[in-house]
Amino acid sequence: MGVKGLTSMIEQHPSLFTRHCLHDARLVIDGYALLFYLYLDRPPCDNGHHGGRYQTFSAKCHLFFLNLAKCNISPYLVFDGALEMDNKKFAETKSRSQERIRTAVAIPSGSGGIAVSPCSVLVFMKVLDDLGIQYVFCDFEADAETAALANALDCAAASRDSDFYIMDLRDGYLPLDHFDWKNPRRIKVSEAAAQPSGWKHKRTANPSSGQLYIECMKYKSSAFCKMFHVKQALLPILATAVGNDYKDTFGASLDPFQSFVRSKFFRSKAGRRSYNQIVSYLSWLSEKETKEEAINDMVRHVRGADREKLRRLIDASLEMYHFSDSLTVAHFSGGLLNPERSKLAACASVPPWFVALLHQGKVAAMCANVLCNKRVFLTIQVEDSRQPSAGGASLNIRAILYGILLQEQKSASRRPPVVEEYAQSSGSLKHSIVEPAHDIAGGDGRKLALPSLQDIPGMCETDRRAILLATAGIDGSVIRSIPALFQLATCVTLNLLSHADPPVYSDQIVALLVSWLHGVAASRQRYINKGQGTPKLLQVGLENSDVHAILTNCKPHENKYKESRQLDVDVIQAMAQWQQCMLDLVHLNKVLLGPYAYPDMSVLYNGPLIHSLCIILKSISSTEQQLQWVVRELLRGTRPRVRALLDQLLEPSWPFLMPRKRTKKRKKGKKASSRPRTSKPSMDTPPARGAEGAAEGDTVEVTYGVQVFSRFAALGQN
Repeated sequence: MGVKGLTSMIEQHPSLFTRHCLHDARLVIDGYALLFYLYLDRPPCDNGHHGGRYQTFSAKCHLFFLNLAKCNISPYLVFDGALEMDNKKFAETKSRSQERIRTAVAIPSGSGGIAVSPCSVLVFMKVLDDLGIQYVFCDFEADAETAALANALDCAAASRDSDFYIMDLRDGYLPLDHFDWKNPRRIKVSEAAAQPSGWKHKRTANPSSGQLYIECMKYKSSAFCKMFHVKQALLPILATAVGNDYKDTFGASLDPFQSFVRSKFFRSKAGRRSYNQIVSYLSWLSEKETKEEAINDMVRHVRGADREKLRRLIDASLEMYHFSDSLTVAHFSGGLLNPERSKLAACASVPPWFVALLHQGKVAAMCANVLCNKRVFLTIQVEDSRQPSAGGASLNIRAILYGILLQEQKSASRRPPVVEEYAQSSGSLKHSIVEPAHDIAGGDGRKLALPSLQDIPGMCETDRRAILLATAGIDGSVIRSIPALFQLATCVTLNLLSHADPPVYSDQIVALLVSWLHGVAASRQRYINKGQGTPKLLQVGLENSDVHAILTNCKPHENKYKESRQLDVDVIQAMAQWQQCMLDLVHLNKVLLGPYAYPDMSVLYNGPLIHSLCIILKSISSTEQQLQWVVRELLRGTRPRVRALLDQLLEPSWPFLMPRKRTKKRKKGKKASSRPRTSKPSMDTPPARGAEGAAEGDTVEVTYGVQVFSRFAALGQN
C-alpha cells in the first residue's frame, strides 16, 4: 500500500516526527486504514482461524471512539469508493488479493498469519452509525479527498498509508501505528503551565490541568523536504519514481530512467537496499526546481512515441496526489454531496438517490464497482483450500444483485453486460464471468422481471421483501414469526443449505443458532451491567435469568477449540460460505432500501464458540441427540420460552439438516468411499416429517402468537 519502502525509510529518521498531544481537535481518518488497524492491533480481534470474534472487534471500535470523545477529538472518516475506471490499480489489486489468499491458505495449517474476518466491515459500519460518527464514501480513491478535507478543516489526517508521507498536509500526518489511543493521559499542572508546542490548537489556547489527551507522533512533509533538500511540489515525483500503487501500469518504461539514477546517484551503504534506492532518487530530485523539469528528465531516456506514452503514465500517477475541490467538505459542513458533481453518476448513469446512498455508506462500495467497472473482487477469507470458492454458495444472490444494478445498462446496450468476478478458489485467485439475472421466480412459480434502480424507490416494502425472499428461494411465511433480529440471518442460512458446496452439516447449523442465542444473552448482559434498557431489536423474549443461565452454561465450552491441535476445515468452509451469503444478502437488502432489519454480526457470530461446539456436536450421531445435548447442557435453567425460541429458529432449516457420516476403519487395501451427498428437498415443497422431523404426536406450543413444533417435547426436556 502506498510508496514501496517509504515508511521504513522515514522511520529510520526519528527527528522527522514530533511528539504530539492530541485533544480538543478535529481529526480526519482514512476509514479502511482505521478498520484494519483496529482489527489487527495487538492483541488482534481474531487470527482468522474461526471466521471472526465480532463482539470483541465491536467493543474495541467502541473503545477507540470513546477515548477520542474523552479527549474532545471529533473524528471524520473518509472511505474509498469504487476502483478507478482507468485500471491503473487493477494489477495492484490483484496482487494484494493473491497475497491475502496466500496468508489465508496458510492459516489452517498453523501459520502465524492473520486474516481480517469477512464481515468486519458490517460490524465497523454499525459502530459508526450507533455512535453517530461522521463518515463519507468517495466516488473512487479516497487519499486525495482525505488530505483535502484535512486541509479544509485545518486539522491533521491519520492513516497507515505511506502516500500520506508525500502529501502536503498543513497540520501534519499522524501514523496510526504511533497513535496511543488505548491510554488517554491527563495533563499535569506543570505541563499545563508550560504549554509546550504540542498543546497548541486554535480551539484551546490554555489547556487546564486534568485535560485528557492522546499521545501520538506527528509528521510534516516540510521537515522531510528540509532534510533531503527537495521541494514539496516534487514529492509526488518521488512516489512515482520509487513505485506507488500504479507502478504496474508502467511496465518496463521507467527502466532506462531508473538505470540512469542508479548509475549516477546510487551510493551503496550499510542498510536496506530499498532505503538506499529512495535516497538516490532524493539526490536526483534535489537538483530539480520544477515538476516539469523532473518529468522531462524522466522521459528523455526513451524515444519516439514511447516518450509521450510515458509522460501520460507519469501524469496519471501524479494525479492521485492532486487536491481538487473536495466533494467531502460539503458533506461534513452539514450539507450533502451533490450527486450531479459525482464522477460516479457521470460514468455509470446512476440515479441521484443511489449516488447519495453510496456516499452515505448506505449501500456497499462493491455496487459502485459493478456499475462502473463490471468487476468485483470477493472478500478474501480463511477457507478450505481444497474446495471451490465459498462465494459459490451465494452466486445466485449476486446474479440477482447484478441484474438490478445493471438493468438500465442492459436496456441501453445491444449486448447484455456481464460481471467479472475474482475470488479465491482452491488456494488461488480465480477469474470468472457472471451473467446477471434478468428475472426471478416468484412465490407462485411465475417469472417476474427484476426492477431497475429507477424503479426501487417507488416500490412498496412488501414487493421489495418479495424480491429478497425469492432470491433466497423461500416463502415469506417461513420467517414471518421469527424475531426481526434473526430474519435476514435465517434467509442466509436457508440459502446456504440449498447452495452449499461442500454441504453443511447439522452440528454446524445447531452451533450457529446457539451462537445467536449466546450473542443476544451477552449483549443483554452488557446493557444490564450499564443499567441501560435493552434495544428493541434485542428483545427476543430472554429474561435476566435466561441471560445468566445461557452465559453460565456456555462458558465451560467456549474454549474447547483450544484443545484441538488441528482446525476443522469442514467448519471453516461451512462458516466461510455462510458469511459470504450474509455479505451478499446484506448488499441486496441495502439496494432494496432495507426491507429487513440489518443483522448485527457482533451478536450473531462468535467464531471460537461455534468451532468449540462443533467439536462436541459432530461426535453425536443424530441431529435430535445433538439438540438434546444443547438443551441439557446449554439451556439448562432457562424458561421453556427460550427452548421454544431455539425451536422456532431451527424450524425452517430442519428439513435440510444432516449429521456428519461416521467414517469406519477400512480394511487394508480397501478404498474409502466418496463423501455422501444427501439430496435436499426443494424449498417450494412442504417438508416431509421423517425420523428427525416432528411426528404426529409431537406437542404443539403457542409461542410469539404462532404454533411451533416443539422438538424438545419428544426429548423430555419441557
